[in-house]
Amino acid sequence: RRRQPAEPGMILLLDAGNTRLKWAWLAEGPARHTVHASPHHDLTALEQTCRITPPRRVLGASVTSSERNAAIMAAVGRPVEWLVPAASCAGVTNAYRDPDRLGADRWAQMIGAHHEQPGDQVLVSAGTALTIDCLDREGRFWGGTIAPGLGLLRHSLAEGTARLGLPDGNWQEYPDNSADAIFSGCLNALTAPIEAQVARFGSQLGRPVRLTLAGGDASLLAQHLAIDGTIVDNLVLSGLAHLARMSC
Repeated sequence: RRRQPAEPGMILLLDAGNTRLKWAWLAEGPARHTVHASPHHDLTALEQTCRITPPRRVLGASVTSSERNAAIMAAVGRPVEWLVPAASCAGVTNAYRDPDRLGADRWAQMIGAHHEQPGDQVLVSAGTALTIDCLDREGRFWGGTIAPGLGLLRHSLAEGTARLGLPDGNWQEYPDNSADAIFSGCLNALTAPIEAQVARFGSQLGRPVRLTLAGGDASLLAQHLAIDGTIVDNLVLSGLAHLARMSC
């Protein structure tokens, strides 16, 4: 059965990450939008969709290269309003010394998290990079950290050593082989700072904080964290959806 095209004149939302592009048409009301994903080297599906139903407006958050951004705009067939973080917007206050230097994906995620499940929270995005951001219930972003994600950690060991390589391993409490030792060590290097930041932020506020997880490795991290967390998918697109319904 042929898929029905999006309604004419709808708004298109784009999340241009380091490894792929995610996109969705803005859903009406509280409905969840259907999310599609394309590798940056093949935007055929996006191009075909926009040819059938040209969007009246396109909003995007990008952390990828200017060349890829240009390719995305060519596929869409119209200019993209790329998100630039501000000092404050949509009830969220940016603590960065230079607000526009904050990653657009992190800014959109915080706006999405603040409106989807408001409250004190440590927001973790586990993808190519691991970002850990602190957001209080008033919508104030306190600051956050950026570190290599699981894949980058494993590749850095393979590239920086003569014999370790990039073997497939599993997590073990007490690894007894190199493959499991590498995987377990890299995973532990991700979970420890998350647990520490949740404890630190809760202590600073003097009240419990929630842990919110997003990104491709969120489920894996959740299995090995010593604290409970809630996985929320596509927070960047959720933040963009909220911004599309208002103006800052």
